[in-house]
Amino acid sequence: MPHRPRLLVTTAHFWPVASDVSGRIQAECAGLRRMGIDVTVLTYQQDRTWPDELHVGGIHVLRVPRPRGILAYNTLRGSVARRLSSLARPFDGLWCYGASDLVAATVDDWNGGQPVVWQWTADDLAALCEGRLPQSSRRMMVLHRRSDRTLVPGRTCARFLVSRGVAAETVLTVPSTVEAAVDRTIGARRETRLAVGQAYYDLFLRGRDRLLAVWLDRLVPSKIASWLDPVGRFVEERRGIRACVVCWGGDERRVDEFLRDRGWHRLVVVPGVFSDFSDLLQLADLLLIPQPGEGLGWVFPQAIASGVPTLIAQHEALQDVCDAALRQNDDLYGSDSRRVMRLHPTSASPLAALAYDGIVSEQLTARLTQWWEEPHCVQQAVDQLQRVFLARDSLHFLMDTLRRVIPQQCVQPGS
Repeated sequence: MPHRPRLLVTTAHFWPVASDVSGRIQAECAGLRRMGIDVTVLTYQQDRTWPDELHVGGIHVLRVPRPRGILAYNTLRGSVARRLSSLARPFDGLWCYGASDLVAATVDDWNGGQPVVWQWTADDLAALCEGRLPQSSRRMMVLHRRSDRTLVPGRTCARFLVSRGVAAETVLTVPSTVEAAVDRTIGARRETRLAVGQAYYDLFLRGRDRLLAVWLDRLVPSKIASWLDPVGRFVEERRGIRACVVCWGGDERRVDEFLRDRGWHRLVVVPGVFSDFSDLLQLADLLLIPQPGEGLGWVFPQAIASGVPTLIAQHEALQDVCDAALRQNDDLYGSDSRRVMRLHPTSASPLAALAYDGIVSEQLTARLTQWWEEPHCVQQAVDQLQRVFLARDSLHFLMDTLRRVIPQQCVQPGS
């Protein structure tokens, strides 16, 4: 009788860290579990007070401390080896997400007889190209040769890996699509407003108040002013609008200090209560992603699929993500779907109404003003893109990949 396969997922960030990567991984791990795969997540212990082992929604989570110093990588390898050796039953496969010392240490000690699926983000590949990865980056491409499949968000990323010696037939493009939208009905939004307002009084919203949500995934201190100054001035000059900044990893204090220096801490708050991203999407009347290249793996696709008006900083990977999602759904919309949707960066493109130059703060101010005065322009663009991202979930693509590399007698969904 076929047994339930066991999959080890290794990633630098997981719950309760609310990042773009952790949101995507948590959703896909829950989906894999529903499909009959036992999932164990190996991640960092971001805080010493956090338990080193727990279960989150049926997902087994193991944590190892993040070492420091010259011998940090060797120490990490030892911690990973001890953690995995303590488990009674071996794994049937390894899914690596992103590029980090933890991922490299896991692959270093992985049993060569079990398949490895390595998924990259656009930001990780850019960091690899620019030499911004951690000390294990020198070994990253050597370790990558052990993977059976490589998943990337777009064709640009695929071409880069092939140019670095990765076999082209092993590189697959995974669209950043989602299958289930967040419930934004009036009743659901009213309940969420009440619950969040009770948990964090500074985020209490009156009946007609509008909420501008700012998503900051990886905070760059030198960019805080250019990202938040337009937001603070915009909220200060208008009545009936509030703003919140969602960030993680200890950046909340730095953002709060900046807002207090400007005197905006009552208008723009840093709640830190959104461990579930769906709550933020239910509340937000506008989602702002001011960091170029961030939020493309989960936050932006989920927001568009849920019909949330969104403004996002322009980045070359943004077009790549949209094209990948559209290619995945050509069977739904026909071979001429790209021409009909006009996703290329022209004045008629839906992206032209959502994307702005993240370097020029005046463009952000102009886009915010346009949304306030003519909200239907942004909403129409989101409605056009919604059917692109709200389609066949990338989870099914991942499941198909696992079926190809994990022995067939193991992968029987629902067994």
